[in-house]
Amino acid sequence: MGTQITVYAGHFKTGSSSLQRFFAVNWRALALQGVLYPATEPQSVAQNMKELLHGAEADDGRRSLNIYEPHNALALRLKNEEDGHTIPDYYPDLPSGKAMLDTMMRQVEALAPKQVLIAGEVLSALAGTPEATGLQRLAWRLEKYEVRVVLNLRRPDLHLASWDIQRLRVGQKPGPLRGEALLDYLQGVHFDYVRLIEAWRKLLPKADFHLRNLADVRKEGGTVEQIVRLLDVPNTGLLTPLEDTNASIPRAYSMICRAARMELSAEASRRIIRAIYVAPAELPRAADREVEMFGRFNRDLMRKEFDKVHVALGKMAGKAPFFPDLDGMLEMGILSDVDAARASWPALRDWLLQNLDDGEDIAWVRGHRP
Repeated sequence: MGTQITVYAGHFKTGSSSLQRFFAVNWRALALQGVLYPATEPQSVAQNMKELLHGAEADDGRRSLNIYEPHNALALRLKNEEDGHTIPDYYPDLPSGKAMLDTMMRQVEALAPKQVLIAGEVLSALAGTPEATGLQRLAWRLEKYEVRVVLNLRRPDLHLASWDIQRLRVGQKPGPLRGEALLDYLQGVHFDYVRLIEAWRKLLPKADFHLRNLADVRKEGGTVEQIVRLLDVPNTGLLTPLEDTNASIPRAYSMICRAARMELSAEASRRIIRAIYVAPAELPRAADREVEMFGRFNRDLMRKEFDKVHVALGKMAGKAPFFPDLDGMLEMGILSDVDAARASWPALRDWLLQNLDDGEDIAWVRGHRP
């Protein structure tokens, strides 16, 4: 049997950060047992060679994302070369897309492993561009191999709520989901999962597709366990990474983060949101399930617009209904995102004032009124 390549193409906020970290931290042990998590640029190549010569290192959480997430880095470069999408500075000094694809596939060819994992939630974004040329470039490199594509999908209201907050965290300025900002998602791959899947199927028609409801995956142990089982990863000498550093900011803080992005410089808002991200869980705030981010009109709109997508998704996955709890999209939280921000602000404000250093940040916190 030749090399089998598994592509974990997301979606966003489905445990992909934990998956990538697990395979990066265990690169040496897995490679020696025939499971390759290939590098894509010099920094990740150097780290892997260092581990081969000197042994694996315990995860200190400080490695570059180029090392933890080499295929996100690749996807970002491919998307950048297609549509000019900005590459965040926490993926530094990336080579050209061709060089990154060459680096990855030459490892596969030279080492001839039994299993290869290409994993990254940004891979799903390659399906959302008008021509999907970045995805075409990747698919062309994979076409001679046995390929399996894994997509874990969340009920769209849950997905969009998490994705909206993630966008705020990484520096973007989306409008509230209860307004017109929702409309920007309805035709894209963050809502139309059929479009996402069809883009991959068109370019990898011989691939085996695993389409899963994330709720089911979590019941079975989560995304890391899912991929470990699929790849039949030997449980010998594996390290435990640090806790995933990509947990979501609580929804109760979403409007506070949005205000910071809209009102402050990029650097100042980054500092404040970074502080909010590490704020103690013990601070009083509404639970995520209690916070309403869409409103009645937009929830009804989402449910209506997703009907056709849901029927087609069930047929593609051979599982209907794909989301048994789909009508949960209509259930409203008991507090609006604005009211949740107001209720949580006094305790969060006091904590921020004790933990921020910059004068601009402190002045904004003192003056902010959700």
